[in-house]
Amino acid sequence: MGQFVKRSELLLLPGDESELAGAIQMQFPSVRFIDNRGWESIDSYPSHESILECSRTAAIWSPDISPVLPVSVRENGAIDGPQTGPVVQWLRSFIDHDGNLQAGRWAASGDPEKDGEMIAFAQSIWKLLMRQTTNKLRRGGSLGFPPQPNVAERQFRVGRRALEAALSGEIVLASNQMRLLPE
Repeated sequence: MGQFVKRSELLLLPGDESELAGAIQMQFPSVRFIDNRGWESIDSYPSHESILECSRTAAIWSPDISPVLPVSVRENGAIDGPQTGPVVQWLRSFIDHDGNLQAGRWAASGDPEKDGEMIAFAQSIWKLLMRQTTNKLRRGGSLGFPPQPNVAERQFRVGRRALEAALSGEIVLASNQMRLLPE
């Protein structure tokens, strides 16, 4: 059996993130959000009840599945928590200096023979992501040029608030220099 790997590109405004995190916590009440930039000690995880309390680099953690998180300490003393494995990585979307909503992502991986409970958890929260977002987007050319609707782009999940803001012209949806347009 091969390695479990799952990844989704996300376009979420903070309200979308909060709603999605709330849905996860309704199904999994013990879930916490880890701020991967906030490690001060290997014994004290920077966990929060809200994803909005985390920096752009965060993780979804179920202490019921993995009560102890692996950490590593760099030579300079910086502490790194896990990126995937016992957590689902959540790189949060952000508004760039031009007002574009840049894509973030969720990522998870594991060994099906050893990590069955974590994989089931990841699959469950991905179902919530699919219910609360859409992938009805089109490539719209490069950000440096006028929008040009092109082929369908289905690898991104966009939240309701982000979609509404893009439709009203408040924000532009983007992944690096690629513009994404709602269908």
